[in-house]
Amino acid sequence: MPQLAGRKLLATWVLLLSGLSNTAVAQPDAAVDQQQWLVERLRTGQAMYRDDLVEDALGRLELIAPEHPDVVITRLTQELQAGDREAADFRLTELRQRAPGSSLLKRAETMLHLYTPEGQQALQETRLLAAAGHTEQAASGYQALLGDEPPDFALSLEYWRTLSGVQQQRAQAIRKLQELDRQYPGNRELRELLARLLMSEDRPQEALTTLQALATDPQAREKAAELEYNHLSDLPISQSTVRALQSFVERYPDSPLLTNAQENLSRQQRLLADPAWQAGARGKALVDRGEHAAAEPLLRQALRNYPNDGNLHGHLAQVQMNQGRYQEAATSFANALRYEQESAWLAKWEDLKNFNRSLLFLQQGHVALEAGNYSAARQAYQQAQQTKPDHVDGLIGLANVELAQGNDQAAERLLRQAQRQQPTNGRLIYTLVDFYRQRSPDQALQVIDSLPAGTRASYADLRNSVVQEQLQAQVDSALEQQDWDRAIALLQQSVRLSPDAPWTTYRLANLLAEQGRMPEADDQFSRLLQRQGANPEARYAHGLYLAGLQRDQEALATLHPIPQADWSEGMQALAERIARRQRLAEAYALRDAGQEPEAIAMLLENPTAGDLATVASWRYLAGDYRQAEAYYQQALEMEPGNPDAILGLVETWTAEGRTVQARQTLEQLELPQDTSVNYRRRYANALAGLGNPAAANAIFDELIESGQADALLYRDAARLHAQQDPQRALDLYAQGMAANGLLAPGAVNPRNDRQMTAASRLKDDDDWLTRSLRSSVDSLYQQQNPTVRLQHDYGWRSDSDVSGLSDLKRQTTILRVDAPVHGGTGFVQAEHVDLNVSKPGQNSLFGTCNFTIEGCQVPSQSTSGTGLAVGWAGERWGWDIGHSPLGFELSNWLGGLSYRGDWRTLGYTLTASRRPMSNSVLSYAGAVDPVTRTSWGGVTANGLTLGLSHDQGGVDGIWASFGFHRLQGEKVQDNQRLTAMTGYYYRLIDRVDERMRTGLTLMYWGYDKGLDEYTLGQGGYYSPQRYFSVGIPFSYARRTANWSVAFESSVGWSTSKYDGGDRLYLSSAAERITAAGFTPDPGARQFNNSSNSSGVGLRMQGMGERRLTDHLVLGGGINWAYSKDYAPSQAFMYLRYTLKPWRGNLPMPVEPLSPYADWR
Repeated sequence: MPQLAGRKLLATWVLLLSGLSNTAVAQPDAAVDQQQWLVERLRTGQAMYRDDLVEDALGRLELIAPEHPDVVITRLTQELQAGDREAADFRLTELRQRAPGSSLLKRAETMLHLYTPEGQQALQETRLLAAAGHTEQAASGYQALLGDEPPDFALSLEYWRTLSGVQQQRAQAIRKLQELDRQYPGNRELRELLARLLMSEDRPQEALTTLQALATDPQAREKAAELEYNHLSDLPISQSTVRALQSFVERYPDSPLLTNAQENLSRQQRLLADPAWQAGARGKALVDRGEHAAAEPLLRQALRNYPNDGNLHGHLAQVQMNQGRYQEAATSFANALRYEQESAWLAKWEDLKNFNRSLLFLQQGHVALEAGNYSAARQAYQQAQQTKPDHVDGLIGLANVELAQGNDQAAERLLRQAQRQQPTNGRLIYTLVDFYRQRSPDQALQVIDSLPAGTRASYADLRNSVVQEQLQAQVDSALEQQDWDRAIALLQQSVRLSPDAPWTTYRLANLLAEQGRMPEADDQFSRLLQRQGANPEARYAHGLYLAGLQRDQEALATLHPIPQADWSEGMQALAERIARRQRLAEAYALRDAGQEPEAIAMLLENPTAGDLATVASWRYLAGDYRQAEAYYQQALEMEPGNPDAILGLVETWTAEGRTVQARQTLEQLELPQDTSVNYRRRYANALAGLGNPAAANAIFDELIESGQADALLYRDAARLHAQQDPQRALDLYAQGMAANGLLAPGAVNPRNDRQMTAASRLKDDDDWLTRSLRSSVDSLYQQQNPTVRLQHDYGWRSDSDVSGLSDLKRQTTILRVDAPVHGGTGFVQAEHVDLNVSKPGQNSLFGTCNFTIEGCQVPSQSTSGTGLAVGWAGERWGWDIGHSPLGFELSNWLGGLSYRGDWRTLGYTLTASRRPMSNSVLSYAGAVDPVTRTSWGGVTANGLTLGLSHDQGGVDGIWASFGFHRLQGEKVQDNQRLTAMTGYYYRLIDRVDERMRTGLTLMYWGYDKGLDEYTLGQGGYYSPQRYFSVGIPFSYARRTANWSVAFESSVGWSTSKYDGGDRLYLSSAAERITAAGFTPDPGARQFNNSSNSSGVGLRMQGMGERRLTDHLVLGGGINWAYSKDYAPSQAFMYLRYTLKPWRGNLPMPVEPLSPYADWR
């Protein structure tokens, strides 16, 4: 292109020569400074549309900086405007070679495209859109044509003016226009546009600065004054607007607006001096800041002086609307519209009036919906929606009406309609999420995920909460299925999602701790506290976690980094609870060590109501109900309405039998849902104790189903079911043992009886609850486990017995079956008894042989027979009925009825019975007189026995027994027996698998008659008129998992006395002898002799049993006694078979069967 190059060279020389004629005074010396000056001169010329300045600066710049972007773009534009497309293309080609990919090349290509037919058409269409007010479409068109960097000043102004009309891009447009004004100073259109934009964005100071710059242009001065004055007139009156008006008057003394400005200035100065107007101004400012309560009295003060000021009425209406006083606000808005003069304010009041009206309808809808008046609620919400159809609150209200009526589908349709209308409305988004989060959590997440990216970020916490709810629901399901690993994995995922959520960490740590993964559990809080160590909620959660593990010192330590003044109520309560627990623990330790008085004294030193209630509960457990009641009453005086004390009184009165008073108090005692599990457990027990087991079971079932049950609650629920549904009770006991860590969760459902019974074995380090669970399972399971026992018993006497009469050897084979019956244990016991004695001597005192002159030969008295007994024993009552062995000469119906109970600290058992006197064949089985052929004997003891015991679990205890019986037999004189026995025992060793005891035993017997002899009329049983003995017993027992052994002994001294003078024979004996053909001996002794006896006695017994299988036990033992007067001994062996497996404790000491004849 030589022609183009020649023209460029010619232009260069022309400009150079013309530059030499200009004055050099205004030009900088340095080349760099000169270039900058020329660029600024070029841009100023472009801004002010001065072609002369443009050409001058451009020519000089081409000499010193021909590749400067402004030079390139300006020349390219000129060439395109001149239609010299060839030169423009050459310049663009050269630029592509020199600066490929540069911003300058992009601008040049954009400019070249605008001069193509397609570019011209697109630019024209975009300009038409802008002119027609379709700003957003026009902005999109400009962005498509020009990108982010318009090529020259004119297009930049056009571009950013259009984008400033788009609200979301206005701030950026203002920044770009300000930058454009700095680069291209002096453009009147740009500065006027910028001033208007700044005023619309409430940036008055920047707007005034821009207007003052505009006023430096003589041709724009009047326009600048007009804009500034209108702006100042629209501003709220204040000292700053007065100063601004004063400045305006001084700056524009020749403006046509001067008079208006002066009048406005005077008016504002006058108003600012008026207290009423000042009050109104302050009130409106407070409204703008949202301080509505403080604004109202100021606005009302102003309205008293300016009742026709619409602006004051409008601001007062805003206060009333904000406070929900919509009816009052409607009146105030009506006044605002009546008196307001400014069109902008009129539009605002009109819009707010409609908004307030919709709020009034919404309020009416809420009230009607709350009252269940769905028709009125629906009408109100419809009116709200009609009033503000562009709002969605009415649709949300209508959806709530449908939800209240159970119409979920209709509610969903309304919410979706609202979503289409306002997809980013915050209240609607929360409502939709709440609607779906229970029905379809995935749809709840979709509501959030479908939002635009910028909006979606605002709901990250809401989304997180939905995801967390999903995770927590899955955790609950896993826990219900006892899938501990899955529950832990889900909670770990939840913690990763919300690492700073203290209560999620708390739940995970607790679950890990329950699974024995303590290091991992502790680590959860270690990581949380590294980030949230100064967060009181995190410290509180950690403290609760530690306190739940009984790590009280650590729990207190984790609270201390938070200043105590900043502790929450929960933290305060936790610290107090730990302190009280430590104090209680110390008191309980004293009590467990047998120092209950010291423990009580500790708690009664500056006691709380809780301390008094604790002491009361101790006295209650000790059976001291009066003292318990007194302490509970003190607790109520200190803290009226204390629920623990009230419930304690109910428990105390129930134990005392004051059921009417207890029931009335319990009926008045409310049971809030937020009470502790332990309190509700006690409440249920009180209901059961007062005869309402159904209500008690309902509470237990609710707590168990809600997952709130602990081991203690399972235990008490099981106790309540034990009578009516023992298998359900055992299931609950198994759950309680699992909750207490005694049984693996997998052994609960289905219940593994082998594991459960093995877990019922007591251990020395068991706490009270663990011991209670084990003992309860032991007693109920065994009571429900049918048992068959076979025992052979061999008994003999080794005292100064009468050969052939009292030298009894008794063999008894016993078959016994025990089974659960009506909440207790029923039994059937069959016995075969062999009574063997040696051959009587020739002079044996027997029958009437010694009452005849002829004498007689005494036949053998050995006999045998089979007997049967049945019976039942429950918690308090027991009975049995049986018959002495059939096959005996004489047989009797036998039996007993007993009741056991407690009175304060005293246990008692009262028994009415009819029992055989099994001392000899005569007293037990009866005999036949060889002379008269008369049957006699078969003596029974008929009467009452009262047993007493006092043992509070310490190192010792006492017992006593008192009895009165009438002794009757066939052709035997009636007799009476009084017995009194007492004993003291001391525990030398008292462990669950090992015991050693000693003590002291005192015994007294007193018979009305001595009927020891074997004559017709006497009973053949040991019956001194007075018997007293003192003994020192010793016992030792021990067991292992499969063995139980015991050794017992006693050494003592006894004395007995027979008064003598008791008849040996029946009064009709002589007649019976004569009738039998024998001759009575008139010299025969008729009365027994008096005697005294005393001596040392000794008894030793060894027993043991071995578990052979889970069902079968083999046992045996020997009991040897030595005494001058009466010393029965015994040896036995037995098998015990249980129908259900039993891996629990073996009895300690061993418990062999007793022959029915030995029952008392």
